[in-house]
Amino acid sequence: KGRIAEIQTLGLLDGPGIRTVVFLQGCPLRCLYCHNPEMQDMDGDIKEYTPEELVTFLKRYKPYYKDNGGITFSGGEPLTQRDFLLETLKLCKQEGIHTCLDTSGFGVNYDEILDYTDLVIMDIKACNSELYTKITRQKIETSLKFLETCQRKNKKMWLRQVIVPGVNDSIEQ
Repeated sequence: KGRIAEIQTLGLLDGPGIRTVVFLQGCPLRCLYCHNPEMQDMDGDIKEYTPEELVTFLKRYKPYYKDNGGITFSGGEPLTQRDFLLETLKLCKQEGIHTCLDTSGFGVNYDEILDYTDLVIMDIKACNSELYTKITRQKIETSLKFLETCQRKNKKMWLRQVIVPGVNDSIEQ
């Protein structure tokens, strides 16, 4: 079962078109400016779903997606729940639903996940290792490896970065 913190049924900013955004619980990063700190730990105010239960719920909104909408998996860090995410993505693809992964790229064994992902929105925490560690309390290499894998697989990507005054808003950073 997957641990879901929240489901937003009318997402307009988390990928193309009208989307349902599924926020998966859990994140190994501890970003200075986290906008979902309640989703960091695996516990919290959650609901558990099997992949089949979640996709049955999501299919109700399929008429709203039209040609360019779909499902976005966010969090926390969705790669934290790798097996659940993979099975859910496979079911979404069977239903013909566009899939998007909103991630910091901090995970392992995601090659197959990317095979079922139409779009990756990658949150670039920092471009140098020192600042990345200061912001996230983790090493940058894991996220860089994810980015390299996306490039190797020729994944469609949107890159974004939160700019925080005094933290990462200088030309050098």
